[in-house]
Amino acid sequence: MKGLIGEYRYIWGTFVMLAALLFSVPRVCAQQNQNEVLLEAAQRGDLDAVTMSLSSGADVNCKDSYGATALIQATLFNYIDIARLLLSKGAQVDAEDNTGSTPWVLATELGYLELASVLKEAGATERFDSLEWSGSYSEEKKYTELVIDNSSRWKKTWHKLGFEIGPPEIDFNKYIIAGVFLGVRPTGGYGVKFGKPYQEEGKTVIPYEEIKPGPGEFVTQALTQTYAMKVFEKKTEAAVCREVKKKSDESK
Repeated sequence: MKGLIGEYRYIWGTFVMLAALLFSVPRVCAQQNQNEVLLEAAQRGDLDAVTMSLSSGADVNCKDSYGATALIQATLFNYIDIARLLLSKGAQVDAEDNTGSTPWVLATELGYLELASVLKEAGATERFDSLEWSGSYSEEKKYTELVIDNSSRWKKTWHKLGFEIGPPEIDFNKYIIAGVFLGVRPTGGYGVKFGKPYQEEGKTVIPYEEIKPGPGEFVTQALTQTYAMKVFEKKTEAAVCREVKKKSDESK
């Protein structure tokens, strides 16, 4: 008799477990669908759809394949109202995407100063040394290396990058900005990669490597003026940039 009871309990337990699993599948699928709706709504700036998806069970901190949350999506397009709503619903203000960027970093890099302020008020970490800008077009036609250590020069340089809005505020008592303009190049495919700063003769040396298009690489067939700017912690009064050449380049 005890054997029959044990077998009965085993069968009933298995049935209950399978039933719970089957009934949970629709709920999981429904939440996944709402997560997708939330991310898409945040990207296109649809406040009503964002509100509805959250009310329907979407995870406010869900991510897409690039690691972007709804708050990051809203940040990329400067949707301040949606950002405020997401933050009020528990969005992680310092959530990182697959590149390690946070909403505050993205808002600051894009010049969305009001949104950056909203994020700061919500507790965002101001990661100034994560800020960087790069592009293929600028107003600077000459090959130029520079270190920016004051607001006046920063504003002047910022407008060369083609931004219509004002530059983000940088505390130049704590940080400097290294910049490289490659001048006019015949095609796309060029870039700048900064290395780790080091000290030499009392100065901060910020190395960088110039990236060139490889043989047969498909690139834009038009003149470009590639630039790169990056914020670094200020450790000494003077700072310089120095190019680091690849061995393969030196042998040419």
